[in-house]
Amino acid sequence: MITSTSGATTGTCTLVTATGGSTGTLPTLSRPSGWSATLQQSGNNLNLVVTAVP
Repeated sequence: MITSTSGATTGTCTLVTATGGSTGTLPTLSRPSGWSATLQQSGNNLNLVVTAVP
């Protein structure tokens, strides 16, 4: 994630919590080179997972 104090870091961030779940197709993500980002559904949560590409 990106913060004003530490810059960009890897990790998981919950973007949306939907009581009762969600349906539909997850969008395609744009990201800068050197980074990988995926969306994951986990229960009622939609999570963004960011990793650095070696």
